This record gives sequence, structure tokens and C-alpha cells, in this order.
Amino acid sequence: MKKENEIKMPLEKYIEKVWKLFQTILKNMELLGETYVTAIDTYPEAKEKIKILFEEEAQPVSSHFWNRLEDIGRHRMHWRLMPGLSSGGNTAKIRRLPFSEQREIFDNNKRYPLLLEGGDHILVDLKAAEQSQVDQLIAEDYIRDFSEQKIWLAENLVKDNKAKEIIDPYRITSRGLEISGYIFTKTKLREILLRM
Repeated sequence: MKKENEIKMPLEKYIEKVWKLFQTILKNMELLGETYVTAIDTYPEAKEKIKILFEEEAQPVSSHFWNRLEDIGRHRMHWRLMPGLSSGGNTAKIRRLPFSEQREIFDNNKRYPLLLEGGDHILVDLKAAEQSQVDQLIAEDYIRDFSEQKIWLAENLVKDNKAKEIIDPYRITSRGLEISGYIFTKTKLREILLRM
């Protein structure tokens, strides 16, 4: 609560303070997960007692949060993938990767070679990559190598071509407009349009 005689800090100081406090939270997220797992592994009743404490002292926390916290503590998920701490569709795919790979992405800023259609490649940071790049690089639970990416590109080119065929179900010919095997002449199209 702000006091009346309190001196107001400059905006830059508030921004700096918020950033430092947030960094403290982030640094302790992994420790929180590890401590939670140690507690529930050591004392089976700890899970329920911790939840009750949160409900009484702060507010109820979703079971989704507790599950993700346990994933962090058991090193199945990097703490930066905790819902609310990351954004974008990339996190769902990164979360499926082994923990060691997640650590490479977040702690070591590892970049991965992405094969381009012409045969060249670029290095991609999965945290900031476009969704199509993430889809190409990450299979179900591993990073694709060049040969697998080449197959992925070929398969998706075929899918794109099929999608275009579905989007344009008609064809214009010298005899008129053909839709699903039926040909509509200019005269017939005028009649149809006048009736609409």
C-alpha cells in the first residue's frame, strides 16, 4: 500500500525492480519443483497438505500447475515451459522433447539446422522459430535430421498441392465452367445467376 509521504521512484527504477523480482522467481522455479518432488516422494501425505496450505494462505492452485511443477522437479520438463512463463505454439512441441534437449534449447540457446527447399540450410532458435519451422524440425519427441526433414518437406509439398485441388474444385475450359464433371456454358451460367 502506498503511503502519502513516500517519495515516488522514477519509472526506470520500477521497471528495473519488477525485472529483478521476476528473475528471482524464475531462478527459484526449478528449485521449487525439485523441493516439491522431494517432499511428496518422502512423505506421501505432503501433496495434499501443501495444496491445503495454498488454499488457506493464498488461493487454490489448479491441478495442472501441480502436475507441471512435478514435471519440472522430476526433470521431465524445463521450468521455462511452465504455462504462463512461455508463449507461442512452439512450447507444446518443445515440451515433448527429452529434458536434455529442452535444456539445450533454453539454457544453452542451441540452434538447429533447418533444411530449405533449395538444399541449403539455416540455423534456427526453436524458442523464436515460426510454427512451420518447428513442425519441420520436431517430430513427435525428437529433432529431425536432414534426411528426415527432406522427407517431411516432400510430404508436405504433396499435402499443399492436394489442398489447392480441394480449394479450387472447378476448372475453366474452352466449353465453359466445369464443376465435378458438369460443364456450365456462359448461357447456362447467366440463367443461373438471373434466378439467384
